[in-house]
Amino acid sequence: MIEKTVKCETITPLISRSLDFTMTNNNDYKIYNFELRPQSVKGVLHFWFRAVAPRIIDVFNLNFDNVKSEERKKEIQKIYGEMEYKGLRYLESLIFGSQEQKAPFGLSVQYNTQDIIEIGEIQGGKFSVNSEEFEKSFLYALYGTYATAKEKFVVRCLKSHANFELTFRVKNEDLWEVILSLLKLVSVLGGFGAKTTKGFGQFKIVGIEGENTFNFNRSQYTTKEEIQSLLKKTEDILRKYIEKFDTDKLLKLEKSSSIDFPNLLDESFEFFESTVTGKENWKKVMEELYKISQDAQENGVYKKIKLKLRYYKQSDVVKLLINCLDGRSKEVNVFPALLGMPLQYQNLKSKISKVTFYPYVRGEINDRGRKPSPLRIIINTGKAQGDRWAAYFLILKSKVTQDNSLKHDFEKSFSSKLILTFDDLVKLLDDFKLEGGVSH
Repeated sequence: MIEKTVKCETITPLISRSLDFTMTNNNDYKIYNFELRPQSVKGVLHFWFRAVAPRIIDVFNLNFDNVKSEERKKEIQKIYGEMEYKGLRYLESLIFGSQEQKAPFGLSVQYNTQDIIEIGEIQGGKFSVNSEEFEKSFLYALYGTYATAKEKFVVRCLKSHANFELTFRVKNEDLWEVILSLLKLVSVLGGFGAKTTKGFGQFKIVGIEGENTFNFNRSQYTTKEEIQSLLKKTEDILRKYIEKFDTDKLLKLEKSSSIDFPNLLDESFEFFESTVTGKENWKKVMEELYKISQDAQENGVYKKIKLKLRYYKQSDVVKLLINCLDGRSKEVNVFPALLGMPLQYQNLKSKISKVTFYPYVRGEINDRGRKPSPLRIIINTGKAQGDRWAAYFLILKSKVTQDNSLKHDFEKSFSSKLILTFDDLVKLLDDFKLEGGVSH
């Protein structure tokens, strides 16, 4: 085993809630501790591995006939023969391990506890956000990390510009190159912890302990073409690893097609630069994205996108929903559900003031699942902005719900659907660009 320590620095606050908590002096609020678990880091690396793998292998199939030993062939067919994603699962086992095979790498996470802060303050028994790190305008993006009607709580986070280290213990140098390439991808397109789709938990890789030649700058990747160049580097490293360690030649080195899960095939993602550009720091970008005003024209860019979805291709979704809740209609298309579910409408001017929508996922409890937003906010500096801060939008195509159907928690019967597609979302953002909302 070899050991590599990667030095990182948070860009936006990294929110990762522990199961442990303390109580405020009045015992009225839970304050959840911060904990970035190694398994969470592995999970993020795994997600982006799955996103890039279809670019280089047939994720559905394996070349069973290439196995020379009949005993070995039967063993592999027993494990993978009935799986939908045979190729993907086999490559996963070579990098992340499986039930049959121990993971070929482990990791630990280190950070300074002095850099841990609460996302807000408890004043007079009430939660508020107004600090050096967080502003009131962030509340929309932070929903779910602070007090609700059901539970009074607040979470802690690793503040911006804090250092943390990831120490990897890896089986060999070839695997290390794969892991490092995935970590670079996470730094450019994702992040760690909660609310990464809203721009939190983003970080830069500062260097690798003991190596003076490391040179990687995430701000070099702020266009789709630049991201494709990074993906090409990751592909080359993965392909080299496969050629060396897929000794049975089971994997088919050819691009996949028709993938339901989020992926980075060229036709399955889009990248936009928002008009939120030229800001002096990441906080100013967040404020322009998420601010809420009584005047809809003064809302942040993200809220304006949600408003366009509310009225997209039809009359007001909320009015149609109220018609269903009050028994005047039997069907509603809920376009805003495209940006993540569960989706809750509350304070409705109806007999029923609140209703929640879920993606229809066969086999889940009550066939209700969860679905992250395909729209991911990336906050970065860029050459075009003179090294000032800007917001970027990454859209990952994926199947939002089965058969267009949505589930809801309202006891009376009406049908709800999501017929908006990935292509519709791209067109909406293109139209929004023409109106001054985003630029391609």
